[in-house]
Amino acid sequence: MPWPLAHARCCLLALAVSLGLLACTTTVPPAPPPQGQPEAAPATTVVPLPMPEPAEPPRRTPNAAVQALLEQAAVQRDRGDFASASSLLERALRIAPQEPAAYQALAALRLQQHRPHEAGQLLLKAANLPGLLPEERAALWRGVADCREQQGDAAGAAEARLRAGTD
Repeated sequence: MPWPLAHARCCLLALAVSLGLLACTTTVPPAPPPQGQPEAAPATTVVPLPMPEPAEPPRRTPNAAVQALLEQAAVQRDRGDFASASSLLERALRIAPQEPAAYQALAALRLQQHRPHEAGQLLLKAANLPGLLPEERAALWRGVADCREQQGDAAGAAEARLRAGTD
């Protein structure tokens, strides 16, 4: 059978099936009210929909390139090569500036270098990123508080602990 004829038959078959299904779904209009009675408004039934369960926000995982840089930086940090680790982590932040794991890793490195002010600034940036889970944000604020304590800023540490939700 030639292709155009086969195609036409398939289309006609699909149309016939669709019309058959459509005929099965017709509705009968309601009967008119008896003579002399006013027409009542159609009754509407409100069916409450079940409330969906609150969805857990998706866990964020760094993209493959950033994950590789974080792993390489950890190796360099463990070897004591802070300059290389720092370079790798800064590169990760250039690739993914919204990635809190990169900020956290660089902040941890700055703390190992006895640079708590820089570590606190990095954690502060991470704590203000959009889309963090509440427990992630709280952990970052606790880190900011620790950095501020290391700098002798008791009032700043107390403020950060309040932001973290812990006293």
